[in-house]
Amino acid sequence: LAAGCVFLFQAELRFRDHLRSLSATNESLQATQAEAELERSAAVATRDAVAADLATAENDNLTLEGQLVESQQRLQEFLAALQASPNGVVLLDPQGRIEWCNQTAAEQFGFDAQRDMMQAIGNLVRDPGFAAYYASRDYDHEILMPGRSSTPSRPVRLSVHLNPYGQGRKLLIARDVTALE
Repeated sequence: LAAGCVFLFQAELRFRDHLRSLSATNESLQATQAEAELERSAAVATRDAVAADLATAENDNLTLEGQLVESQQRLQEFLAALQASPNGVVLLDPQGRIEWCNQTAAEQFGFDAQRDMMQAIGNLVRDPGFAAYYASRDYDHEILMPGRSSTPSRPVRLSVHLNPYGQGRKLLIARDVTALE
């Protein structure tokens, strides 16, 4: 009987050790589950923040794209208005190259609007009066010069004025003043 009691006592001690071990494992599992829940919550919060940032970026992108389309439409409307002008209009870059001209200017100066794009104005308008005016950089006045289609029997007179703008750019305005002379 004593041996049986010792055996039961030892079994109970092992059982208690096993219970303590299970209890510690259970506490460890609960702590791990709590940590996992915190990590999951942090991941969800991060995911939600990234999704919100992405939605904001997409919205901003759509806004920028809309603004770009609107700006391009305004530019096209502005160029259409310049194209409709009865005056010749030429936009020159800082090096004096043609960036754009309307059809009136192309006819007045004999430009080919496609071929002469980015050509130096001084290479295309060879009138000595214009060359001196352009080189002087004194654009407070306009000059008179013959138009490209001018002939002795049918003279064409142009009033040409250069207007600096932007960073070294120039706006050339040419008016046919033949009827005024």
